[in-house]
Amino acid sequence: MYGKCGSIAEAQDVFNKLSSKNIVTWNAMITAYCEHGKMICAQELFDTMGNNFIQQNVISWNAMISGYTKCNKAFASIELYQRMQYRNIKPDAVTYLCALKACASVGALVNGRIVHKKIHACGLDSTLAIGNTLIDMYCKCCSLKEALEVLSAMPQRDVISWGAVIGGLTQHSRYELALQCFQDMQEEGIRPVYDTYVSVLTACKCLKHVDEGYYYFKSMQEKHGIKPGMVHFNCMIDLLGHAGSLHEAVRMLHMIPSLSNLQGWMSLLTASKKFGNTELAYACFDQVVRLDPSISSSYVIMSSAYNN
Repeated sequence: MYGKCGSIAEAQDVFNKLSSKNIVTWNAMITAYCEHGKMICAQELFDTMGNNFIQQNVISWNAMISGYTKCNKAFASIELYQRMQYRNIKPDAVTYLCALKACASVGALVNGRIVHKKIHACGLDSTLAIGNTLIDMYCKCCSLKEALEVLSAMPQRDVISWGAVIGGLTQHSRYELALQCFQDMQEEGIRPVYDTYVSVLTACKCLKHVDEGYYYFKSMQEKHGIKPGMVHFNCMIDLLGHAGSLHEAVRMLHMIPSLSNLQGWMSLLTASKKFGNTELAYACFDQVVRLDPSISSSYVIMSSAYNN
């Protein structure tokens, strides 16, 4: 109870005063340490379990593997997962999820594939949570082909499955395929969410597909009731600006509830310089300086616009 409430000192005090401790109390204390990033304490407790005639079980190992990943020590997580195999502790679905997240966070593709083989041998790769985590791992390890293979093999897919693939394809410049997957997702009857449209509009921006970008920007509001955020507006401003539709980009910029949109003004400043609209460039430069006068690139762009 104390551990879940964040009172680690109280939890430790209660644990130390227990005359009889079982695997449940040991795991509870280890989990509390892990959840609060106290991995040295967690590791010490984990290592001393055997000295107290308590054998670590899968819950003990899962807590440690997950804890190291959350503390950005993924290689320690992977090493623990491997040690777990040597100790003949049978992993469960939680173990595999934690191990995959660790591999994803450091791009450990070879280790991720080994974990995937174990998952397949256990027949767990058909579960939605495992499938989604596999897709995320392969995308973050730059293996888009394997991510698409996992997606294709999944008996059930949701917006997280599709979103991970669409986001991964967009991040690795596979924009056409990202938009095709977006169409396939909707044909399956899966409704896109806020983050899906970030990837889709980014793909349209990079492809300079103005009409398609406009269509998706409108449909996210009118068809799906998703209120666009700053990131959606900035995608559209960038798309319109670099396509030469400067006045449309200005109109889009003024649609944002707050004008303190540094990224949007910088994007439009760059586009204005590109198309030789010095007057608009100066207006954008003025806004940028008001928001943050320390951005040196804005002065360089403005100087170049005048020189041209």
